Amino acid sequence: MTKRATRGAGGYVRKVGTKYEARWYDPDGKQRGKRFPTKAAAVEFAATQQIDARKSRDGRGSYTDPRRKAPLFKNAALDWLDTSPGKAPKTRLGYASIVHQHLIPAFGSTRVEQISVTDVARFRARMEKAGKAAGTIKSYLRVLSPILDLCIDDGHLVRNPCKRVTVKGGQSKRATIIKPTQVRLVASLIDPHYATLVLFTAYTGLRPGEIAALRWRHIDLDKLSINVESSVTELSVSEKRRALIDLGTEDKLYYGPTKSNRGRTIRFPSFLVPLLEAIRPTQDDVSNVLLFRTAGHAPMRWDNFRHQRWLPAIKKAHKADPTFPERLRFYDLRHTCASVLIDRDYNPKAIQAHMGHSSIQVTFDIYGHLFDDWHDEVPNVLDEVYREAPLFMIPGEASTPRTQTKKSA
Repeated sequence: MTKRATRGAGGYVRKVGTKYEARWYDPDGKQRGKRFPTKAAAVEFAATQQIDARKSRDGRGSYTDPRRKAPLFKNAALDWLDTSPGKAPKTRLGYASIVHQHLIPAFGSTRVEQISVTDVARFRARMEKAGKAAGTIKSYLRVLSPILDLCIDDGHLVRNPCKRVTVKGGQSKRATIIKPTQVRLVASLIDPHYATLVLFTAYTGLRPGEIAALRWRHIDLDKLSINVESSVTELSVSEKRRALIDLGTEDKLYYGPTKSNRGRTIRFPSFLVPLLEAIRPTQDDVSNVLLFRTAGHAPMRWDNFRHQRWLPAIKKAHKADPTFPERLRFYDLRHTCASVLIDRDYNPKAIQAHMGHSSIQVTFDIYGHLFDDWHDEVPNVLDEVYREAPLFMIPGEASTPRTQTKKSA
């Protein structure tokens, strides 16, 4: 049975059996049709096609013939990987891993137009059943969604089914923070060559990648300032993983922009000056020499540092101080720096700039719980402002018996 249904923007939809057929006229005036499982999808497609066809006749748009077969998801995903420029090699490698290990096995042989909200929801359910964390599943969907967006731009899809699928939970764990005395403890227990590195990280809050990229020309010991220009990423991956995508470099270490894609200048405490002077190379020109290197004068490799130096020092620190966390990442020293600034009522916007966050929201997302006790001061501050406000007297009116509390000297 064929039943005429909704019209819109020059196109219309009719029901054909259990499906809905979108009808419209192409730029040449020929009527076209395409069937969909839902009425909403058919209505939207008919309207979009008719508008695009009208614009194309006027020379103002591009019309895509839906008879052109939609690609398999595998091909669409590989096209997206090839056309997603501007990503750091490690990020691109992460995208490629998600596409090849999770998305292609789930959707690879399906044509993109046939991927429904239910299909995406089932994928989410399978990942949950497999024990994947909510944050991990969200990262999968954050890759799946732009792939399907590209298919919309190419005229193969009407809507992105990812937009209707959400993942509950996945809130970030609170950062592990240690006390200043514990920072000094672990610095005293680590290999002496790396003691300054520990104190420098805890009292500048720089990311490990930013620290590894610092050279002596970036630091001014007189002005107590550091010019953070770049970051270094380790790309020590197997040839099999490298083959997933063109990383744009064959180097094991990739020097690129900071995480926020913009440099910044930060200040550091003066107690670090003699410590840095003590590790300064004796050669005449050190401007291009890395600020921190291994004991063998090689660039820092954080995986090696973690296993050979950091973890043994953490074990010793916990043994000496039972309150010291049994597990502490080197990255957590950055969180410790932020907590010190927050504890001393440092301006949140200034903390954002110092830490190199892309927005103040990122700062609050990570460290919001450390600002909680500020709420306790709100009543006192507002009460003080009220009491300090002078009573407005209207000229000519008699004074009232109300009294005004004056600010004490």
